[in-house]
Amino acid sequence: MYCVMIGDIVDSKKIDPQQRNKLEQTLLKTFNCINTLYQDDMFVPFSTVRGDAFEGVLTSSCNAPQIAMEIIETLHPHIIRISIVLGALTIVGDTADVNIVDGPAFHDANDMLSKMKKRGGEGWLRIAIQAPCDAQPLLDSLLTLLSAFTRSWTDRQRQLVWAMEHYADQQKILAQKFAISPAAISKQLKAADYSAYKQACKALRQYLYDLDLRSEESGRQSFASLLNLAKDKKLQNELPPALILYMRALKRAEIELGDDHPYLAAIHIKIAEIHESLEKYDKAEETLNQALNVLSTQPRGHLEKARVINALARIKIFTSEYQAANEFFSEALSLCNYNLGLGHPVAAEIYSSLALMYIKRGEYADALQSYAHVLTIYEKILGADHPRTAESCGQVADVYVIMKDWEKASVFGRKSLRIFENRCGSRHPQTAQAASRMSQILAFKQDIQDSQDSQDSQGSNETILVGSSL
Repeated sequence: MYCVMIGDIVDSKKIDPQQRNKLEQTLLKTFNCINTLYQDDMFVPFSTVRGDAFEGVLTSSCNAPQIAMEIIETLHPHIIRISIVLGALTIVGDTADVNIVDGPAFHDANDMLSKMKKRGGEGWLRIAIQAPCDAQPLLDSLLTLLSAFTRSWTDRQRQLVWAMEHYADQQKILAQKFAISPAAISKQLKAADYSAYKQACKALRQYLYDLDLRSEESGRQSFASLLNLAKDKKLQNELPPALILYMRALKRAEIELGDDHPYLAAIHIKIAEIHESLEKYDKAEETLNQALNVLSTQPRGHLEKARVINALARIKIFTSEYQAANEFFSEALSLCNYNLGLGHPVAAEIYSSLALMYIKRGEYADALQSYAHVLTIYEKILGADHPRTAESCGQVADVYVIMKDWEKASVFGRKSLRIFENRCGSRHPQTAQAASRMSQILAFKQDIQDSQDSQDSQGSNETILVGSSL
């Protein structure tokens, strides 16, 4: 079962050409961000079609409402209609091209979007979801409830609710951002029924998550459902069970898509990543070579080839075959540049792996230069305060720690911690990791300062003793 998302801009014909061009650029930037953040769920990346419309296909539906909200928020005050349908597809050829992915789910999504146009609507939240289950009335009720909540919001309440979601419900940060008291923030959120709205969003996401994991086709699970199970196991660091599920997903995908479909390469990469984590490098390399065989009929510029070759380069790093790793990195960057340029998120993945090789070889200046490329890409695509940017700042801090440059390590360590605290909250695991890194950096700095003070004190005492003896 796939999740098809189709949308368009309400009254787009009334938008003047100059503003339309700006809007299209915003859409492209938004889709670049979404395709990066939800890469694990992406079957067909989001892209614009027919001018003011857009489409994308996911293997998992639980993130569909969040993706829809990100599109709606980014394009506000323009009103966006989005139809989301869970169902079957007809797959032909390369999934990078939406035009050759068809089937019942696409037809239903288009029909539902047409009905939304005829029906009209009020407010900025215009989302419809259709799922092949007996609980469709529950989905409709949740969406009606969410629409009712948002329709009565003032602009300030809408801004505050979106900011609460953006900054992990941290009202103190919002108070600073909006220059009002925490009490005023609390009052506005209460007036907007934020707690009830949040619970309804959580219920919708949980229900879609449960749908993703249900068995299909006479008790057999689809490859998409198996991928979701495998992803959960990997997040819980249960690597052997995750590996089994990924391999089952691969076998199932071969049946559903055909054994030469390019999406199989993405599953091969996931399998290779687990082998890498388990230090089974020969198995990882074998899996990645299988992925290259799958992609052998694809055009040179197929982006998945760059990701596979980058993964092969990483394996060569761990087996200390640096010359081979260098050759793979050069080829991966060349493929990425040929396809979408070196400002693409896949290029960030390659530069990050390249930095790892430089660290292994003790070439820290080159590692920092590679991480600088990663930071530039993520700051441009995701923003300077995004958690992925914070991860990159943390990696830079780690290099400076190895170099014992505590001042620069402190700068990037603090930046990483600040972003995680603001965006994820103080209890998030990544925030805890960033805080631990910062504590270690400060401890090292203090030890050095104490040692220097001790040496200065000892030198001063020796001077006094010499003077006394004279």
